[in-house]
This record gives sequence, C-alpha cells and structure tokens, in this order.
Amino acid sequence: MMRLKFKFSYIQKNFQFVVVAFIISLATLIGISFLIRKQVNIYGQYSDAIEHSFEVMNRVEVLEQLLKDAETGVRGYLLTNDSIFLQPYTHVNDSIKKCMLDLREIISDSEKHGNNSSMQMNRLRYINEKVILQTSILNDLLVAPKPPDKVLLRKGKDILDSLRVNFDSMRHYELNLLASSRIEKNKSKEATPAYLSSLLAFSVILTLASFAYILKELFTRHKYQTELERKIAELNQSNEELEQIAYASSHHLQEPLRKLRLFSSKLLYKYKDDVEGDVKKSLERIDASAFAMQELIQNLADYTSLTKHQESYTSVSLNSVLYQALYSVQNEFSSKAAQVKTDRLPEIKGSFERLVLLFKNLLENSIKYAKPDSVLEIIVSYRTGTYAKDGKRNKQEYHIISIQDNGIGFDNMYVEKIFALFRRLHTQQSFFEGKGIGLAICKRIMSNHNGHITAAGKLNEGALFELYFPIS
Repeated sequence: MMRLKFKFSYIQKNFQFVVVAFIISLATLIGISFLIRKQVNIYGQYSDAIEHSFEVMNRVEVLEQLLKDAETGVRGYLLTNDSIFLQPYTHVNDSIKKCMLDLREIISDSEKHGNNSSMQMNRLRYINEKVILQTSILNDLLVAPKPPDKVLLRKGKDILDSLRVNFDSMRHYELNLLASSRIEKNKSKEATPAYLSSLLAFSVILTLASFAYILKELFTRHKYQTELERKIAELNQSNEELEQIAYASSHHLQEPLRKLRLFSSKLLYKYKDDVEGDVKKSLERIDASAFAMQELIQNLADYTSLTKHQESYTSVSLNSVLYQALYSVQNEFSSKAAQVKTDRLPEIKGSFERLVLLFKNLLENSIKYAKPDSVLEIIVSYRTGTYAKDGKRNKQEYHIISIQDNGIGFDNMYVEKIFALFRRLHTQQSFFEGKGIGLAICKRIMSNHNGHITAAGKLNEGALFELYFPIS
C-alpha cells in the first residue's frame, strides 16, 4: 500500500512539473510574441510619423511657393503692365485652396490617430486667414490706379513675412515630432534585444531542463517496463505451473480416489452381512470423504481453468443457461422439493459453459444452505441499472440478475469473506456441507465477463446474490 501511495505521489509530482513547464513555456512564447509585436508597432508608428511629417512639410512647401508665385506675378504686372505676368496668378488661387484643404485633412487625420496636433491646426487657421487677406490685397493692387499704393505693397509684404514664420514653425514642429519618434524607436531598439535575449536564455534553460526530465522519465519508464516484463514472465510461468497442477489434479489425483471409492464400495457390498457397527460406518465415511475430495479437486480444476480467460464469447441466452443449470441439479432440487420462479432473462455476450457453471454453483449454494424444515424457494428476477461500489455509482448500464432464496442466510459482516477461496462461514462439523470454493468460482466467472457479483443476507431469512453483466 505504501508503495502504491509513493507511486501515486510520484505521478502527481510529475504531472505538476509537466503542467508548470507547459505554463512557463507558454508564458515565455507569449512574452516573446508581445515584444516582437510591440517592436513592429513602434516601427510602424515611426514609419507613419515619417510619412505624415513629410506630407505636411511638402504641402507647406508647395503652399509657400504658390503664394510666392502669386505675389511675383502681381508685382511683375504692376512694374511692366504686361498681362503675361498674371497668367500664374489666375491659376494659383485654386491650387492654394486645394493645398489648404489637403493640409487640414492631413492634420485632422493625425489627431484621429492620437497625435496632439492642435498647435498645427491653430497655425493652419492663422495661415488661412492671412492667405485670404493676402489674396484680397493682391486683387486690390490689380484694380487700383497706377502707380500702386505703397501702403498696400508694404502690408502684403508683412503678411507674406508672417506666413513664412508660420511655415517655418510648422516645419520645425514636424521635425520635432520626427525626432521624438526616433528617440522612442531607439529606446525600444536598445531595450528589446536585452528582453529577447533574457527570454530566449530562459527558454533554452527550460528546454534543456525539460529534455533532461524527459530523458530521466524515459529511463524510469524503461526500468519499470523491464520490471513489468519480468513480472509478466513470472506470472506466465506461475500460470503454466498452475495449469500443470490443474491437469494433475483433474487426471492423476482423481484415479486413486476412484479406486478408493471402488474398493470401499466393494467391501461394503461383498461383506454387507458380515460388516457391522464401526467398521461399516468407517467404510461409508471413507467413501463419502473420497467423493467429497473428488468434487473438491474438480472444483479446483474448474477454478484454475478460469484464470486463463481464453474463451471466445458469443451471444448467449441466459434463459437457456438457467434451464441447463436447473437440469444439472434436478436431483438435489427433487430431494429438497425446491420451487423456482424466474423472469424472462436477456441475451448477453459470454461463454455458455462458464455461465452454466456460474448459475449451477449459485443454485447449489441455495440447496446446501436451505432450511431443513422448510420448502426451498428460489426467485430469479431481472432488471437493468447501474453498479455502485463504496457509495460511488458509475454510469455504465448493466443487466442485473437477482437470485434470492429463503435459506438460512448469513450475517452481512461476512459478505466479503464468502467470495474468498476456501473461506467458509460454517465449520466442517456443522450440518451444512459447503466446500468454500463455489462462490469464488462465481466471482472469477463474473470478472472474466467484465461484470460484478454482490451478496446480501439476513440470518434465518435468506440470501440475495446479484449478477451485473455490462449491457454494452
């Protein structure tokens, strides 16, 4: 028992180690995946930031150039009065509007992605106001009488200068964003290899430890397997020796007993008139003891043959089995004037001969322990249900055959004892003549059929035996 407990504890510890190793390995893989994903996200954000900043700076550059072209065209026209200088100006207004819309969309999109671009948006609003004002001044210069108003020219120059300052501020802001993104990327780039190296080193150590553990388990399993093979070989040898004993019991030992009975019967018959008293009783006892010994040896041979468990099972009607068993004990039933009531029994997979032996032993048990002064009644009933042991009921469905009699019964405290080999509840000197092997044979037959047998009794009221045959 201590060895079994040790093995169970060992298996539990091994299972816990496997679970912990699996959880740690999974956590390590998740950690590595998280770091890689984080690094990829950072590079993606950095790439988006570069693309966004360059788009903003490009649009700012284009807008600044468009405003310069517009002012240059107007000033050229004012100086030369040649309308060819106005050609860029007539097309530039639409381009300025489109460029402003593009800038607003790019900066708004940056805010949607979590970037704080409110300063850029404020600058863009200021630029938009100044662009409108600059356009108005240029239009006024075109329609004003010559020479051009110096105040308007000065005002236009001031507006353009303020626009250049804001354009530079927008460019510097985007460059600062790029620098911040680059710093974050470099920090992550420096930290990630250290984290990954630590996790990879830990993974390597865990893998090596798991490999060593698996090797140890393989060697342990090989040792247990070798031990098991040795035990199986010893068991096979024991079974072969047991078969030889059974063969010797059923053949070589039976012959002397038959001769003993034959000679004792001859003496009784030949000298029946001359032999009296103690001599006659002794001869009768010799014959009875030899007969009992023959039965016991035959029962032993039956029991040992059951340990091989090599029968091929077929579909068997338990009704036919019961009728065959009743036929084999009809003489004993007649002497006891026994009555049998039976339900219709099912068909199962099994060995017809072994099942007949099972029912025969149970019927003989009822006959042996019948009340001397009462008519023996045996009730065989059938139902389906589950099997419970130690208060635990499994889900397997069984054919349940109940065999109940009104014999002397027994105390339930001895319920396990009655199925043991050569264990009897009554002494050999008692009125009842059991041998202590019939119910052991019944238990072995039920075990070979993947079933169970249970017993319950009440003193002077009878006994109940239940046979559980699995349905599937």
